[in-house]
Amino acid sequence: MKLTKAILGLKSTMEIENFLKDILTPNEINAIEERWAIAKLLYKKELTYREIATELGTSTATVTRVGRYLQGENNGYLTALKKIKKIKIPYSLKLLYEEINALGISFTLL
Repeated sequence: MKLTKAILGLKSTMEIENFLKDILTPNEINAIEERWAIAKLLYKKELTYREIATELGTSTATVTRVGRYLQGENNGYLTALKKIKKIKIPYSLKLLYEEINALGISFTLL
C-alpha cells in the first residue's frame, strides 16, 4: 500500500497527525479513534461488548465489528496493541495521568 510508505516516511507524531488531518475528514478521524479505543478495551478483556458500547457512546455493532477484526487474519490491531503494551510510561507521567483522571477529565495514553 503506497499510503503506508508515506506514513513510514514521516519523522514525528506531529507530522503523522498533520498528514492524517489533511487526508481524512474530522468524521473519519473520529471513527478511527473510536475503533482504536474499542480495540484497546476489547484487548484488556475487562468489559463486555455492551459495556464498551455504553462507555464510549457507540453501537454494539461497531464494537462487534472491531472485535471481529481484532481476531481477524490481518492481525493489524493485535500487532499494534502488543507493541503499545511494551512501551514503558515514565512513573511521573503515570502519576500525572492518574491526577487528571481523578479530576474527571478523561483521555487515553496511546
